[in-house]
Amino acid sequence: MAWDVYIALGTALFAWAMWTHPRFGWGFAGSGILLAGLLLAFNFYTFPEPPGESNLIDLGPFVGLWYLVVTVQMWRSLSWVKQVLAAS
Repeated sequence: MAWDVYIALGTALFAWAMWTHPRFGWGFAGSGILLAGLLLAFNFYTFPEPPGESNLIDLGPFVGLWYLVVTVQMWRSLSWVKQVLAAS
């Protein structure tokens, strides 16, 4: 439970920081905040059992998939970062 709360809060704050970023925006931010909120809600609702063992969906893999998509977007943005740094 503690690990899921830690991951959910970290994901929500990371997603919040993306809200106005030009390469991520509200799509990445909104989906991350939504996933983090659902992860927290499902874990608190089914406490002390994990959601996967309580006939609810385990959102952990979906959060991991969200991080994978964010990482791919970061890799795709490397050339943009180089241009921004060169211009400043």
